[in-house]
Amino acid sequence: MSIYNYFGNKEGLVKECMRILIRETTQAVECLMKEEVGFKDKLLRAVALCAEMPNQLLDRYFSKEAIDDKVFIQLFSESAKEIRMDILSVFIESGREEGSIDSSISTETVLEYLQAIAGIQDQWGTASEFRTKADELYKLMLYGLIGQIC
Repeated sequence: MSIYNYFGNKEGLVKECMRILIRETTQAVECLMKEEVGFKDKLLRAVALCAEMPNQLLDRYFSKEAIDDKVFIQLFSESAKEIRMDILSVFIESGREEGSIDSSISTETVLEYLQAIAGIQDQWGTASEFRTKADELYKLMLYGLIGQIC
């Protein structure tokens, strides 16, 4: 009997590994949700956690051979994205409850917008580039090009 039989397939195995590995991130997000800070600060920190999580997990837990395996990385990235969207969905609902997110914008649209931002972050090649550009991207995300609605 193959290990894949237990998890259904390679995708199921990678997804279960991701769930186990991101417990630390999930716990950090749960603590963040309980903090007495504004929604904007919570969202910025949650987006940063979710953006940094996959690279940190790869560096910490996987061999160079695994990281060089395109199929593994694709499965890993897809699982990370799905889990990231689950985490961010909680923040979207919290933002609605606080009145920080316009209730006329669907959760699906907000998630698609955040996925587009994550796609930009995925193009950054180095940790240095991430640190340099992340704050600017978050400001752009929150305030747009103009900075406020007139």
